[in-house]
Amino acid sequence: MDKEKRQDILIKICCIIASFALWFYIRGTENPITSHSIKNIPVQVLNTEALAQNNLVLLPDQSFKVNLNVKGPASAVYHIDKNKDFKIVVDLSKYALKAGKNTIPIEINESPSTVSIVSENLWIDVQIDTLKEKEVAVIPDIQGDLTPGAYREEPVISPSVVKVNGPSKYVDMVQGVLGKVDVTNMDRDIEKVVELIPIDGEGKAVNNVTLSASTATIRISIKKGKSVPIRINTTGEAPNGVTIETMDVNPKNVEITGVSDAVNNIASLSTEPIDLSTINADTTLDVNLEVPEGVKISNITVKVKFTLNLKKKSEKSFNIGIKQLNVPEKSTVTLDKDTLELVLSGYEEDLNKVTPEAIIATLDLKNLNEGDHDVPIVISGIPENLTKVSQNIQTVKVNIKKTTEVSNDNVDSSE
Repeated sequence: MDKEKRQDILIKICCIIASFALWFYIRGTENPITSHSIKNIPVQVLNTEALAQNNLVLLPDQSFKVNLNVKGPASAVYHIDKNKDFKIVVDLSKYALKAGKNTIPIEINESPSTVSIVSENLWIDVQIDTLKEKEVAVIPDIQGDLTPGAYREEPVISPSVVKVNGPSKYVDMVQGVLGKVDVTNMDRDIEKVVELIPIDGEGKAVNNVTLSASTATIRISIKKGKSVPIRINTTGEAPNGVTIETMDVNPKNVEITGVSDAVNNIASLSTEPIDLSTINADTTLDVNLEVPEGVKISNITVKVKFTLNLKKKSEKSFNIGIKQLNVPEKSTVTLDKDTLELVLSGYEEDLNKVTPEAIIATLDLKNLNEGDHDVPIVISGIPENLTKVSQNIQTVKVNIKKTTEVSNDNVDSSE
């Protein structure tokens, strides 16, 4: 009986061993060992704050991923979740890094126990920049129009300067920090807390930097005012030969604000005195306005542009024919000169309108006897806006000779 029991136990043990062998055989046939490449597994970057100790900073917008070759049973390999089953890191505190591209080895801290990692010596490229800080001004961006008749003074900003911190690549782009305030239809003082936006030279927002203050308080004093004309105040006279044709002020009016009594008593504002003796060419000058006490110019500027258009005088020569008046009867008149050169002075446009025919040069021969005479030349017809500078001759030598009459009594006739 004992012998039969022992045989029965032995048979059971053999069956169990056979079943395990069969299970392993079937398992190996249906779930073979295989290799597989898993791509774009995320890599975590650790201890980025350690870079600041060396005045460095990790550049933003970088994607860190690696590809791994793994080996294991097919059922395990093909069921790997690359985002959950792996923890791959690079620790920036372990290496001496520099600004620019740094190639750093990865560390595989966690991976599926059912597979083995075939890949070795894996690296990633990390872009690092110099950490930079600078101060920039807070720029108020005033939008909208106040109610009619209301004018604003220059905004008061607190803080007026903020620090910009971050990668030098982005900090260098920042030219100012903008704070926007809408004053549409406002008629009383404004105080607003506004968000600050770092901007570049073209007014575009710059990302990836931090500000020492994310907001600023902008206060704007709004006053009632009025528009008054600007009067040009001049002293002295224009240089010789120069005439000022026009003087134009731009703008022609300016808005003023201030104490009501002071504003109401102002009819115009004058420029500071302009010495005309220093003006010798067409020019545009910036001139300060004389602003009474208690009054402010609402558009902030205190300068006015005006233009002086100048006309310089010049000279022009004319050849004028000499005409004779009151020629004696029965006489022959001979002149040693029958033209003269006349020089006139005036503005070029006036000189160009004059023709030699319009100017008359005459000799008055009235009551002159036979013989030689020095007769003065009389000039007429010169326009009033021109001045005679010179003429090359003042007199003309005139020879008058009586003509001989032939009598019919002294002429022979034959029939």
